[in-house]
Amino acid sequence: MYAPNCEHCRLSGLPDLDQDNAWVSAQLTAWVSALVKKYKFDGIRVDTVPEVKPAFWKRFSEAADCYAVGEVFSPDLSYVAPYQGQALDGVLSYPLFFAIRNVFAQGGSFQQLQSVSDSMVHVFSDVSLLGTFLDNHDNARFLNSRNDQTAYKNALLYVLYSSGIPIVYYGSEQGFSGGDDPANREILWPTNFSRGGDLYQFVKAAMRIRKQHSTWSLPYPKWYWVDAQFGVFSRGNGMLLATSNVGQTDTDTARHVPLRDFAEGTQYCDELDSSYCVTVTGGALDISLSGGRPRILVSG
Repeated sequence: MYAPNCEHCRLSGLPDLDQDNAWVSAQLTAWVSALVKKYKFDGIRVDTVPEVKPAFWKRFSEAADCYAVGEVFSPDLSYVAPYQGQALDGVLSYPLFFAIRNVFAQGGSFQQLQSVSDSMVHVFSDVSLLGTFLDNHDNARFLNSRNDQTAYKNALLYVLYSSGIPIVYYGSEQGFSGGDDPANREILWPTNFSRGGDLYQFVKAAMRIRKQHSTWSLPYPKWYWVDAQFGVFSRGNGMLLATSNVGQTDTDTARHVPLRDFAEGTQYCDELDSSYCVTVTGGALDISLSGGRPRILVSG
């Protein structure tokens, strides 16, 4: 699980602290305790978790006495998962991040996303406490690698409606497309915090619908269709999310999706487009994505 060279060697040549020293440990835990009490944080993010022994992070988290999510920068589920519980309440879902990027930005098959998602419940102690994200300050932005806002919307929707706690990086709603750090830390205020853009309105609508249905309380995502370009998963029988990685297109992207255990005759309407409704017929739904845009299908 842990890499001794990571715990004992310096990170990028920066000065290091010895958390095994009782005085150092006491100072750091007292500091975070006072900080959280003063500012009443709901949660904190802990950077570069593998560089410090998990036993210290456990003490640190207990002293903070609030939700703590840590960065374990790796695509390897078996490496990332043990840090939850043994070190902190949750970790950033980096294995899922790499799968999301590969599918929506690089055109990889949805089978990879299903595989990682299905595996997570078996290796993490509590997937609901993981931080799910698409962009952050350490990685080039999605739109830098694929300048397609329709593909981006699909990926954002997946982050907001899959497992864990969704994290939307500032500037995503403005279509920021910076490259590697520091280019991915663009200045926000020249946008005048615009609320009129298409991406802003999309994120606003998706988050409103998420809150309306308390999606976080619904069953874990269950996949009903995956292929190279199309993925459909449910959050219980009342909500289906249909996504694609084809990006902006002038044609519809459609699939005949078998839905075992879904009631025959149930109608599902897209809460992003109220004019679109489909009905379970013959144990399946015919789902069409107009222009490659994702759908949030909710039963009436």
